[in-house]
Amino acid sequence: MLMTIEEEKIQSIYRELANNMSAEIFVVDKDNVIISSVEDSIKVGNVYSDNDIIRRIKDERYFLQKGKENKIVYNKMINNTWCLVSIVPFTYLHTDAEPIMRNFIYVGLFGIAFGIVITAIVSYSIILPINRTIIGIKEFETGHMDITLKEDGNDEITILAKQFNRMAKEISSLLENIRKAERQKRKLEIQALQAQINPHFLANTLNTISFIARMKNENSIVTLVNAIIDLLRGSMKNDDNLQTVSDEIELLKNYITIQEYRLMSKFDVNFKIDSSIENKLMPKFILQPIVENAIIHGIEPLNRRGLIEISGYQKKRNMFFEITDNGVGIAQTEFSKILNDKKNEEKGRFTGIGVGNVNRRIKLLFGNQYGLQMKSEENEYTTLIIKLPIIKRGEKNV
Repeated sequence: MLMTIEEEKIQSIYRELANNMSAEIFVVDKDNVIISSVEDSIKVGNVYSDNDIIRRIKDERYFLQKGKENKIVYNKMINNTWCLVSIVPFTYLHTDAEPIMRNFIYVGLFGIAFGIVITAIVSYSIILPINRTIIGIKEFETGHMDITLKEDGNDEITILAKQFNRMAKEISSLLENIRKAERQKRKLEIQALQAQINPHFLANTLNTISFIARMKNENSIVTLVNAIIDLLRGSMKNDDNLQTVSDEIELLKNYITIQEYRLMSKFDVNFKIDSSIENKLMPKFILQPIVENAIIHGIEPLNRRGLIEISGYQKKRNMFFEITDNGVGIAQTEFSKILNDKKNEEKGRFTGIGVGNVNRRIKLLFGNQYGLQMKSEENEYTTLIIKLPIIKRGEKNV
C-alpha cells in the first residue's frame, strides 16, 4: 500500500516551534535523506551533510555539540526508519536565564541590605543596654550610689540590670548602716568621755588619804582607798580599748572591794576563770557594769546574804563570761527594755555605763552575733552571759 503526504503538512507540525526557538528541525530517514525541513539550508531530498550529528543521533538521545556556537542536538525516533532532529542554539537557554539571574541578583542584594538593617537594629538593641549598664557601673564606682539602671525588657541584659540595681541598693543600705554604726560608736565614745571624772586629780588626792590612813594604822581605809586608786588608774589607760582578761578581772576585784565596804560585806563573790583565757584580749569595763548591775538590782534589795559567781571560759572560737547572782531576779521583758533603752545609764554608778551600753559596744565592735543574753527566775537568780570572740595579742579585730 502506498500513501502520499505533502511535505508541508509535516512542516506544519513543527514550524512554529522551530521559529520560536530559532532551531533547526528536520526529519531524516534511515539513509540520512532529509524528508522534511523548514530551513532553506537543509534541502528536502538531500542527504544530511553533518556526519557527526548523523553518527551520534543513532546512539544518543541528546547531546551538546561544541563549535563556534554551542548547540544542543535532540532527536526522537518517529518509527524505525524516521528520526526527528532538533538543533537548538545554546543561547536560547540563556535568553530566559538572564532576567531570572537579574531578578535573583536584585532579590539577593535586597536580602543582604535587609539583613544588614535588621542586624544593625538588633545589634543596637543589644549594645545600647550594655553601654547603659557599663556607664551605670562606672558611675557607681565613682561614688554615685543612687544610680539606677533601666529595666525595660525581659532579656538577659534586663536581668543583669535588675541584679545590679538590687546589689547597688543593698550596698547603699550596708554603707548607710556602717555610717550609722560609726556615728553611734562615736556617740558612745563621747558619752564615755563625758561620763569620766577627773581621775588624775582624784588619784592624787586618794594617795594622800591612803598615806594618812596608813600613818594612823587605819588598814580598812588603806585597803578601800587603794582599791579606788587602782580602779581609777585602770580607767585612765586610754591608749588602747583592749586589755587582757586578767587585767579586767583585777579592775573588777577592786570595784568589788569598794562595794563590799559600802554594803558592809552583804555578799560573797566566787571567781572561776579558766587559765586558758587569762592572756586573751577583751574590751575594757565589760564585766564591771554587769557586776554593778547585779549588786544594785539583785543583791541590794535582798533580805538575805547575797552571792555572785563569776566564771569565764573558752568554747570553740569564742569566749564566754557568766555573772550569776542569787538576787531578786528580773523579768525577761524588763531585761529587753534594759538592753534596748539607751537612757538606762544611771548617775550613781562608777562609769555611768549601763548594761545596754555594754551590749551595744560589743555588737559595734564585733558584730551582732556577740553580746549579752540573760536567764532569770524571779526571787531566785539572774545570770548574764557575755559572748566575745577570742582575740590574742597582736591580733587586730577591733
